[in-house]
Amino acid sequence: MTVVVPKAKVIDVARSSGNPIAPRKMIVLLVALMLGLGLPIAVIFIREQLRFYIENKTELEKLTKVPVMGEIPKSSELGNIVLHEHSTNTLAEMYRLLRTNLLFVLGTDHKKVLLVTSSVGGEGKTFMSINLGLSLAFLNKKVLVIGLDVRKPKLAEYLGMDNKTGITLYLSGHMSKEKLIRPSGVHKNLDVLPAGPIPPNPNELLARQELDDLIAHYRETYDYIILDSAPVGAVSDSYQLNRFADVCLYVVRAEYTHKQNIIDAEENHTLNKLNNMYFVLNASDVQKSGYRYGYRYGYGKKYGYGGGYGYGYGYGEENP
Repeated sequence: MTVVVPKAKVIDVARSSGNPIAPRKMIVLLVALMLGLGLPIAVIFIREQLRFYIENKTELEKLTKVPVMGEIPKSSELGNIVLHEHSTNTLAEMYRLLRTNLLFVLGTDHKKVLLVTSSVGGEGKTFMSINLGLSLAFLNKKVLVIGLDVRKPKLAEYLGMDNKTGITLYLSGHMSKEKLIRPSGVHKNLDVLPAGPIPPNPNELLARQELDDLIAHYRETYDYIILDSAPVGAVSDSYQLNRFADVCLYVVRAEYTHKQNIIDAEENHTLNKLNNMYFVLNASDVQKSGYRYGYRYGYGKKYGYGGGYGYGYGYGEENP
């Protein structure tokens, strides 16, 4: 022992806590928690910033101060006529709610002309005009829907009629007033006046005094008149027709209407270019709207306990 010098000497006995020094478990969990919370929020935020279209009523109300009169959900029914007189499904109830709000806004019997417009084509103006007119006809009121989108007429096509005759022939002096009105074929109280052949001078045609006289005449013979007009984002025809309107329904289509169009529409409201303007949200996807719709309106399926309130109780499906 005195000859061989040891290379190492035990100073202290090795000890262990039983846990690894690295990686630190709590730090790893904290980082994972932060990433788990932060990444989805960041993705959702970026997605919302890059999404240019209106998705639901809540988003529409945040974008504008213009009141939203009603909201029409997507319909699984085929065709352009989705209302039936004794329907109690969700779609029928939402049209009834829209009708109730509209009648409250109109107030008196003297206010009876509705102008239906939108920002661009494809948002459902003609579809809304026909079905809202049908909803009013169910009240035993005489309703007339006039196709005044004379550039791209759709009213006759949606009702399965020909568009060979209509208001453009009357305004151009080729047709008498007595031959204009046609029965809709879907309800005895609903009549239609198609646009007719596309004219070479649509804006000038709609500015004629003959149209003023015609609308004044129909005010005396009908309870409600719905003017299916052209989109304001494309042409100025609807501004011409605003002189007749007691209320303007501005149709917005979910996942279709650009947010910038809502800003432009609010400017029309601010400058009073459209009388008594209200938004109507069309083709809202109730599946994406989550709890709010399921609780308030009972959309989707038969609800059990906790979801049977509001429209969900008794109005969620057709009543045989």
